[in-house]
Amino acid sequence: MKNVFLLCVMLNSIFLFAQNKEGVITYTETIKFEIELSDEMKAYAKMLPNEQKTNMDLIFDESGSLYTLSKMATDDTTEELPEDGNIQVETVVIGGGGENVIHINQKTKEVTRLQDMMGQKFLIQSSIEKLPWKLINEEKEILGYSCRKAEYTDEDGTLITVWFAPELPFSYGPATFVGLPGVVLEMSEGKEKVNFTITAANINFNEVSDQIVAPKKGKKVSAEEFEAIVEERMKRMGVEEGGGPVIQIEIDNQ
Repeated sequence: MKNVFLLCVMLNSIFLFAQNKEGVITYTETIKFEIELSDEMKAYAKMLPNEQKTNMDLIFDESGSLYTLSKMATDDTTEELPEDGNIQVETVVIGGGGENVIHINQKTKEVTRLQDMMGQKFLIQSSIEKLPWKLINEEKEILGYSCRKAEYTDEDGTLITVWFAPELPFSYGPATFVGLPGVVLEMSEGKEKVNFTITAANINFNEVSDQIVAPKKGKKVSAEEFEAIVEERMKRMGVEEGGGPVIQIEIDNQ
């Protein structure tokens, strides 16, 4: 009886997807990291967060997708910390903040990325990158869908692992993790002192085509130009390349 029920659920999911072929997948992005503190700040180590979570939406149909901050998202990037003696730690800000959107056009195979870099908006345009995915003979269930494992190693030597659902037969995923025969429902990567995961939390099938619009406001740059801009600004802030998320700590000395 249990097997019959699971088969009915699976067939129902495939039927819904075949009928709608569009909808919204909400993901939770989680960054876990280690923070190196100066001697002055080590007393506050236990009060500082060691992870950040953000909800993102993948809005998709047959023509393309839009990956953007979820309507469900809350601002968890700033945390108020208590006073201690004569030093007051006012806020801890993780990352650069701002608006970040990724639009993929399946017809033209183009990617348009809106990136807010310290208050300035950039439009980075490129082609869909063909990632060298290697299929792994492993399976697991995510949100009721049977998922297969795939991985590849990026140019920095970081292993990227994803789980995709062949039952959802679109070559989409969070951010630019695309190119597999099914929607990516989970992704993970690990670097020194930083661990990043993206996990699907919810799937809704509904009409969303009018929401899938490429961003247009921002300074147009190539991926190479944007990388150079980021590197230069990180140097100004004293952050080494590949050093993980930017942690801004405001201190009020009284």
